[in-house]
Amino acid sequence: MLRGVQPIIAFLVLLCGVARAGGPAHVAGASYFDPATKGTPIVWGQGAINYYTDQGDLSTILPGPNADAFVAAAFASWTSIPSAAVSATRGGQLAEDVDGTNLTLTGMPADILPGANSTPVGIVYDVDGSITDALLGTGASGPTYCPNNSAFGGVDNFGANAQFVHALIILNGICAQSSPPGRVLGLDWSQADLNVISRNPAPTAADFAGFPLMHQTDPVSCLPVATCYSNRGAVDPAQPKMDDQAALSRLYPVTAQNLGSFPGKQIFAQATARIHGSVFFTDATGQAGQPMQGVHVVARWIDPATRLPSGAAVVSSISGFLFSGNAGNVITGYTDSSGLNFDRFGSDDTALEGFYDLAGLQIPSGATNAQYQLTVDGG
Repeated sequence: MLRGVQPIIAFLVLLCGVARAGGPAHVAGASYFDPATKGTPIVWGQGAINYYTDQGDLSTILPGPNADAFVAAAFASWTSIPSAAVSATRGGQLAEDVDGTNLTLTGMPADILPGANSTPVGIVYDVDGSITDALLGTGASGPTYCPNNSAFGGVDNFGANAQFVHALIILNGICAQSSPPGRVLGLDWSQADLNVISRNPAPTAADFAGFPLMHQTDPVSCLPVATCYSNRGAVDPAQPKMDDQAALSRLYPVTAQNLGSFPGKQIFAQATARIHGSVFFTDATGQAGQPMQGVHVVARWIDPATRLPSGAAVVSSISGFLFSGNAGNVITGYTDSSGLNFDRFGSDDTALEGFYDLAGLQIPSGATNAQYQLTVDGG
């Protein structure tokens, strides 16, 4: 889930996943989905998000209309990415003011249930924290837990065609005290430039400038979140960085075919560079053997002036992100606690087991080419 105010922007763009680098949160697997979509990242059809907001207020300083503007600004920071073919449209209001009396552990209004296809994305304003407390536990809405509980929920219904059908987002009004920075487009968390949090090694201004919005967690002491990232200087901590932009554009690329629907944007493959390949274990002779899943692969722009890799211009991927992370086995079984097959997510095609994709490498303005450093770690 998320952290404070900035998290609300990350939340509007993502879904929880296993891998920890820029990339899709869910990939169609060998069961449930149409076989033709196996190994395909799950996305919103045509990149179009239609969302519906609560009738109530989000907080005392964010009454309904202001809360709607708050959410629209969060979406806009992602839909404005030049190479991403995504749009977000507010379709209207939900049929009710959702609060602690009608959204509980035992039930909720019909228009925010997983099957509510006419309201594909429902955004609930939890003005007093009662919904958060009911769903996450007494006291969960309190200021102490804002780094984790400012927003929660996510996609709760998938189509067999590898498209999202419905999502529910709950915004905790106790934590939302100012304009938001966004998670529902289908991205996973990233771990690029995590030394910004760990402080090991000590982060530079460039590391802060490249620190992805889609990082998974913030220290509990980050209240408000911005206090932990003050070294960003002129770089807006609420705006998607290169890793965020690349990951979203890989899911929803602007192409020659859809450019007409996104006037003013850039064709992804023409505006950026791409490094892709596979990671392998080596055999006794040093040759490639078993594909290696779960390796964090990172590309950093080489500054031609210093010849050093950049902390700001960074893109990451996880090897095997399209492959099934857990297909089950004879010991653990092949279904989860809900009776659903483990292999419904992630391909069983071994050619994808070690595959990584770093498409979206930006070439600095005015340059005709760029060099990138490629590194790997344990993921």
